[in-house]
Amino acid sequence: ENTWLGRRQLTDGRTLLDVGAYLIWLHGMYFVLTVFTTVGFGDVSPVTEFETVYVAFMMLVGTVVNSLVVGNIISIISSVDKFATKRAHAKHLTQQISSHVRLGTVLSKTLELWALEQYDYGDDEDFDREAAVRLLGRKMKPELLSVLTESFFNGKIVRNNFLTLPFQLLEIQPPKLVVTTALAATECVYKVGEVVFRTGDIPLGMYLVTSGTFASVADLHIYQLFGHGSYFGDCELLTRQHARKSTVSCQTESNSLLFITRDDLMSLAKEFPNFAQVWESEARRRAWQQKHLLRHSNLRALDHWDFAARHLQRWARQLTSNVRLYPSMSRAKTSTCASNFAQAWTMGDGGLKNGQVDASIPERLSTLVSEMNKVHTHLQQRLDGCDQAVHKLRNETNTQI
Repeated sequence: ENTWLGRRQLTDGRTLLDVGAYLIWLHGMYFVLTVFTTVGFGDVSPVTEFETVYVAFMMLVGTVVNSLVVGNIISIISSVDKFATKRAHAKHLTQQISSHVRLGTVLSKTLELWALEQYDYGDDEDFDREAAVRLLGRKMKPELLSVLTESFFNGKIVRNNFLTLPFQLLEIQPPKLVVTTALAATECVYKVGEVVFRTGDIPLGMYLVTSGTFASVADLHIYQLFGHGSYFGDCELLTRQHARKSTVSCQTESNSLLFITRDDLMSLAKEFPNFAQVWESEARRRAWQQKHLLRHSNLRALDHWDFAARHLQRWARQLTSNVRLYPSMSRAKTSTCASNFAQAWTMGDGGLKNGQVDASIPERLSTLVSEMNKVHTHLQQRLDGCDQAVHKLRNETNTQI
């Protein structure tokens, strides 16, 4: 009777000792919430020593829980407000651009929707790349660093030709180069037929293809393809040109690119001069190849599948018709293998087409690789024979002299 249960009177004059468990729990929760929320109406208060200790403990717990709950709510509201503020800023900026250049209503709305989509796909503005490079540049176990570099962008960046080519030529693979390149790259996705850049555009950066197929286009006709693992857009940057020399567009639904800005590429070249020499040499070769293809290609209205198949078949026919290297490798068989390889190559990762795996692709690729290995072996044997003949002729000439 000396507890708060005996002192708490209801409207009918009864105390909580005279009622059931439901009313006792109801008033108990009310007492706890008034303490937790620091409201304290005063209608229920501790009197005994035990009640005072219990209520003091509940006050301490309530202070911590209340601060955590309020802090999380404020954090959620702040993040929502921050995202909304960025979208509002983008919207306001596009409106100012439209007003400044006198855009019409339709184009102004299109520009606004495009700007808002950039935030819907994920905003990378607050990513501090320099701090991330410094963090990962600290002393780290080689095993962990190796796993990290192999896992960046699902391992596609370390296997891109932009990095594998200098790795093979210089026979070194500095992990810091992989880390810096991965942190400098920004992933972007394009729709089928969407143009990545046009002839005459200012070169703002280069692109690493991680999936899908992209094509260089002239007069709406394809003359060069870029599949997963390749890269483009570097030639104008590394050869110090001020305008794009080609137009590149997306050819497949499932695709993704890693974009590296001009400044980041120049920083990589400055930090890794040996690799920069390889990149510049390859850029000059690719620029010459691009001019050669554009000058000598018979431009036809072909999609990327037919284009890839035709070029690989032409290469296979030239290989078998210009020099009789391997008797069992017929022209028809080589052309079929090349066509199969073209189909597999343009599918992207793992022989995917429209989300389905073509089970025959690995077998076709295996056949092509087997035949190409035979050609390579026979070529090597003939080259070794030529070297021996030259060496023998040189010895005979020296003897006669």
